[in-house]
Order: sequence, then structure tokens, then C-alpha cells
Amino acid sequence: MSCEQGANGRSFGSNLKSCENFLRNETARFGGDLVILESQNDGESDFYGKSCNNCVKVTGWAYQK
Repeated sequence: MSCEQGANGRSFGSNLKSCENFLRNETARFGGDLVILESQNDGESDFYGKSCNNCVKVTGWAYQK
């Protein structure tokens, strides 16, 4: 799973928290109960490249205990 937030009026911290919440919600939606974050790219966006100060891209894996 992955999430990308940024290029908006929110802070980097808010965008990071939004991605963490998204990954938790997606994990629950698929019946999982554990998220392991694989990578976090700060200031990077697929659309804006590496020039986005408040962008964050997070990828992770969902597991079921």
C-alpha cells in the first residue's frame, strides 16, 4: 500500500499523519491489524518531483496477526 500527500495548504507533519491514518484505515478495510512501514520519502511527490516541501510518500505492508 502507499499514500502520497502534499502540495496543499497543510504542514508536512499533517500530511505525514494523514498518510499514516490512511494506511491504518486501508489495513483495517482489508481485514488486517498491523501496518509495517517500508519507506518514507520526505519532500517528494510523483507529480511534483523532489521540490515539494510539504510532500510525503509512505509505503507499507498490511498484516493480519
